[in-house]
Amino acid sequence: MITAIIGANFGDEGKGLAVNYFSREGKSLVVRHNGGAQSGHTVENNGKRFVFHELSSGSFNGADTYWDETYHPDLYVLSKEYNDFYDLTGKAPVIYCHRNAKITLIDDVFLN
Repeated sequence: MITAIIGANFGDEGKGLAVNYFSREGKSLVVRHNGGAQSGHTVENNGKRFVFHELSSGSFNGADTYWDETYHPDLYVLSKEYNDFYDLTGKAPVIYCHRNAKITLIDDVFLN
């Protein structure tokens, strides 16, 4: 089954909670697109709370993450998020990336 969770491009819509809910059944692949580390999806699952920026909010349930070509990951932010998530859950999420995805570099952060 394919489920699409689409927002209206503003925060606090509950997209992260919806992704967490729908990823509970079976193996899932969550596609991240159109954004980057500035996003924040807060999810509470089994008494654990985590704010997802670059990992998918289905990671609590073992969902893999796929960064689409339009997603701009920040590998500096990812390193901390990945380690924090592992420390909280003991899970090491799997991340796939479109071959043309553009990463955010430290120069981009300084320019912004």
